[in-house]
Amino acid sequence: MASVTVILEFLNTLNLTAGTDVLSDPPRLADWLRQEGEHEDLNPSLQDVASATELREAIRDLASSNSSGGRPAPAAYEVVDRASRTAAIRLRFSQGRAAELEATGPGLEGAVAGMLVALHTVMESGEWAKIKICRNPACRWAYFDRSRNHSRVWCEMAECGNRMKARRFRKRRREQPEREKPEGRP
Repeated sequence: MASVTVILEFLNTLNLTAGTDVLSDPPRLADWLRQEGEHEDLNPSLQDVASATELREAIRDLASSNSSGGRPAPAAYEVVDRASRTAAIRLRFSQGRAAELEATGPGLEGAVAGMLVALHTVMESGEWAKIKICRNPACRWAYFDRSRNHSRVWCEMAECGNRMKARRFRKRRREQPEREKPEGRP
């Protein structure tokens, strides 16, 4: 579950509801990297911000297909593949245990490698299909679907689910011809 948490925390560095993006500029990216365990002197560039944001949104696109049933854009695969070609990842062997992928490298490089290791781990474990993105376009929060049949489509039914259902209801009412509307209703 630790790998799931890593992915969710990375995806949720963008909070549309609150209007915040933890990766929006070099100082914020440096703060996030420090929180993730990269303790050395960090001085990310605008290009680093763009790369981190691009990777986050590519992984979000891949996870969106888990809740929509659609296919991710080919560009999302290309971004993740490009990140994997430059990431410092090694295969670690231990006596009595299966080989494991391990992220190496400092700063953003190490964080990207850690994200890719977590992504691989979650996909291999079968938990990837349970990482979903809220279908509310004003939210897009990443969550882990713990429902019995894995059919959740909103991060929270009480918030986004109710809003989206109310929007659909109002839209249907507006589109309904006048004669079909019940009497006494506008």
